[in-house]
Amino acid sequence: MDQDIRFCTIPTGVRIAYATIGQGPPLVVPPYWVTHLEVDWEQPALRAFWTTLAQHHTILRFDTHGCGLSDRDRDRTDRTLDYEVRMLEAVLDQLALGTSD
Repeated sequence: MDQDIRFCTIPTGVRIAYATIGQGPPLVVPPYWVTHLEVDWEQPALRAFWTTLAQHHTILRFDTHGCGLSDRDRDRTDRTLDYEVRMLEAVLDQLALGTSD
């Protein structure tokens, strides 16, 4: 089982990398402090963890702005929770997993 890495663009124009794996109800994993979707996937313990969860869920992970495969060439000045939520919403909307108003 391999992860599928794609990109979406948030309203500020920054490209965010996200990965999905598996099938079933979505399980969204917010990024931790420093992430890299490809490097994490190369770690046997992490890969085993994600593939086990993916047997019953669609796992969604993403690299936050400035980390991993997401845009790093644009300075990030907004470090608020609201900005983090907007990144998450953009990824969810890309996959049609967002909530409707």
